[in-house]
Amino acid sequence: MPPRTPLFDPGGYFSARENARRDGLLAFALFGAANLVFIYAVVRLVFDQVTGLPQGVRSQAFSIVIPMTAFSLVIAWLVVAAVMHWLGGSGSSTGTFGDALAVAGWAYVPDLLGLPLKYLFARSKIESLSIDATDPSQFAAEVEAVQAELGLAVVPLLVQVVAVGWSVYVLAGGTAETHDVSLESAAGAAALIGIGSVTLTLLNGL
Repeated sequence: MPPRTPLFDPGGYFSARENARRDGLLAFALFGAANLVFIYAVVRLVFDQVTGLPQGVRSQAFSIVIPMTAFSLVIAWLVVAAVMHWLGGSGSSTGTFGDALAVAGWAYVPDLLGLPLKYLFARSKIESLSIDATDPSQFAAEVEAVQAELGLAVVPLLVQVVAVGWSVYVLAGGTAETHDVSLESAAGAAALIGIGSVTLTLLNGL
């Protein structure tokens, strides 16, 4: 019986599943929806700790943050698929960009599994804060400090590193199967994506 997901056996999954592209798209859609809920919940927690916030700022912030997050998630998905298709699967005459999108979609699932722990950690830190919005410059500085503390804390960093390593495994094994290339070739491209992901996480927390 073929594996039901590629999380533990990406090669076996993509070699046997007939609806791998559809399932990969659904996996990414689930990740994207959960990520938007996570962002909304964390931003709302921050606003709940703010005093002196002008009327309308909260709704305006959500109207900007949520669409930008959704757009960035889709772009990142396309970039990951493109790297795996044209770099990891270079020389392949069998794999398609659709296959790469499916593999990339599943590669986001490890990050999805870590969202509950990230949220609980963020909640424990944010609920003890008191942020004053009467001074705009001070308010901006305090929000940036919260972002840095959450982004560079040990717990979310460890969760991110584990998720990235797991994603690299899915990307390498899945691409090697769908594009009929060596695991080493696919792993090289997947490792570049993993390094880039961790680097962006660190830079966003600075």
